[in-house]
Amino acid sequence: MKQLAIMILGSLLLSATQAGAQESAVMFLNTGTLNVEGSTTARTALYIQGDMMGAGASNIYVQKANMKLTGDLINHSDDGFHVFAGDESETNFVAKTDGSFEFAGTSPQQIRGIAGKAGSFIRFPQTSVINNTNATDWKQATVTLVPTAAATMTNLQHKSGRLVIDSETGMDFNTNNAHLILKGTASGTMYYDNTNPAGPWGHVQVNLALGANQGKRIFGFASPFSRTYADYFMYNFLSAPSSKGLFGDNGLLITNPATFVEKGKGYIVGQGLVDEAAYYSGMLDPEWAGAKYADRATTVFHFGGFPYYGAASIQVKTTAERYAAEVLNSSDIPLTLSKGFNYLGNSFTAPLDLKSLVEKEGVADSDWGVTVGPAATADVKNGFYVLTNGSGAYEGNNRFSFAASWLIGQKVGGTYTGSAGNYDNQNLIAPMQMFVLWSNKENVSLKIPAAKRTHGIVDFLRAAETESGPTDEILLESRDTRTGGFDRFCVVFRPDASEAATDPYDAPKLFNRSGGVNQLYTRSSDNKEMTTTVIPPTTYRIPLYFEPSLEIQEVELEASRLESLQSVQEVILEDTQTGKKSSLMRNAVYRFTSSPGDSPARFVLHFRNTATGMEAIEEKAFTASYRNGITSVYGLDEADRGEYLYLYNVKGELLYREKVTELFPQRIRKALTTGVYILRTEKGRTTKLSVK
Repeated sequence: MKQLAIMILGSLLLSATQAGAQESAVMFLNTGTLNVEGSTTARTALYIQGDMMGAGASNIYVQKANMKLTGDLINHSDDGFHVFAGDESETNFVAKTDGSFEFAGTSPQQIRGIAGKAGSFIRFPQTSVINNTNATDWKQATVTLVPTAAATMTNLQHKSGRLVIDSETGMDFNTNNAHLILKGTASGTMYYDNTNPAGPWGHVQVNLALGANQGKRIFGFASPFSRTYADYFMYNFLSAPSSKGLFGDNGLLITNPATFVEKGKGYIVGQGLVDEAAYYSGMLDPEWAGAKYADRATTVFHFGGFPYYGAASIQVKTTAERYAAEVLNSSDIPLTLSKGFNYLGNSFTAPLDLKSLVEKEGVADSDWGVTVGPAATADVKNGFYVLTNGSGAYEGNNRFSFAASWLIGQKVGGTYTGSAGNYDNQNLIAPMQMFVLWSNKENVSLKIPAAKRTHGIVDFLRAAETESGPTDEILLESRDTRTGGFDRFCVVFRPDASEAATDPYDAPKLFNRSGGVNQLYTRSSDNKEMTTTVIPPTTYRIPLYFEPSLEIQEVELEASRLESLQSVQEVILEDTQTGKKSSLMRNAVYRFTSSPGDSPARFVLHFRNTATGMEAIEEKAFTASYRNGITSVYGLDEADRGEYLYLYNVKGELLYREKVTELFPQRIRKALTTGVYILRTEKGRTTKLSVK
């Protein structure tokens, strides 16, 4: 299939301006190859006044030219395409050309897109943020990377506007806070205005949202910048744990706001747990005399030229070292370990892969610069620890004590995983999250490698008593087994919802018309095509449309988040083409064959408040599939839980066994070579597994 390629030489203006318009429109849509070429990046070759969207096989080459955008940048590209053209190897995630991209709106702009960070991040060339130079309030001069999007930037120039990396910490597939990988440097002058809360300007702001504080909860974190002051945390308590304990070498909390918070190191903080009169009165440096206890951080920490007290009446020193070093970490972070526990942190704004620190046994790791293994001769013991949600602080006689519990990531035995779903990224550490390593020796040189940054799914373990996982919803994913393409569709049940496309969280379907991937959607009662539909619990059925790709191939339709359902007890998938009816609660995966000429009106989803009432529910099939080192086993039920699954080769030799802990599906993380295998349950059910 041929693709349309367009080249722009010189300059082009695209405008969607309307008098009195409150928001921009999607003015520019790219679904193929686009060359924007000039003679210098100082000249604008393509000016887009409105929103810009990349979809399908979007590849934009910006060469010796500048692209300027006044609206939002929306990524709706499929897995493997990243709006801008990039390195063919896909290993460094850098833009391929020497052009530049500029955010130059007159109102707040966003970088947003589909929630598939590992494969659908936006790959920017050199980027400038100069949003709204005439604004009197910094909130009107922001470019925000929203929590559901991810990006890489070759270089970043933050001029008069502000780039905001807005991180949420919910245990949710869509809003986990994998965000920005910076390649190169972040440069620019930071501008401050001591008399107006509009300042400071020209820098990056990183938000760490933690939800409302519940009780005396604590959490471990790391600074996203090279160096900051502890003034962000004053009137909360802060400690720098060390091998001598959670209160550090001297056994005390940090009470001096001018204390440096260093990159790569882990800290413990609690929100709103002390009062001004009882603890901090008279202890602050005179420079902080205007700080107000009422202005302390309670739900969100704003890093980046923004002390916790905002502008207040304090004279901010623009030359202070704390602000000069507030630049994003984009290179390796060298550290010296002490013998015993070492409290480190992911000081990058993207997840950090600790796989080699978990799996290696007695060998050197060139990325981390240490030997890793279970023996005492290794520099670092393989495995790590993460502070849990249940940890807290307790006050007595004007002193605090910590009650901490830990999750352990290790090669054999228990490890952690997100409760909102069973994901495969169990060795990832979220941005700004603390982790703990054990060093067998004194003065071990270790570096936290920038090369281990990645885009992926990882939950930030929050300081809260409860988890904010997805509730009362179903996520359906259709996967083309031959091409690897996939699409997703979500049903959400809410008592106050309607069947029309009028609810705040209803999301219209954006179609990929390249034909290279299937399309999954429904139609609302007012006949609008939807990729997310919010419906009342009284709804008993909805149509599920499936537009096949241009190839004849098998498709896996898998349901997840079924454990979150509260309004319905049974979800039944009806295949109108074959006449089959399948309970997704009993078997979460439905397999079928699609052809290009199939009618899109193929499926119907039925909802029941009881587990009865639908005839001809097919018997649950015991099947398995293999992909990327993981065998997914389908068709297990509660009777299999706690029993062993056995994996044999064709000679009948036992290769592996694993206890059943998951039911839809059970995942076996073991690499297999090409061949045929047999899986057997303790009850004698067997299935064949082919690995190609």
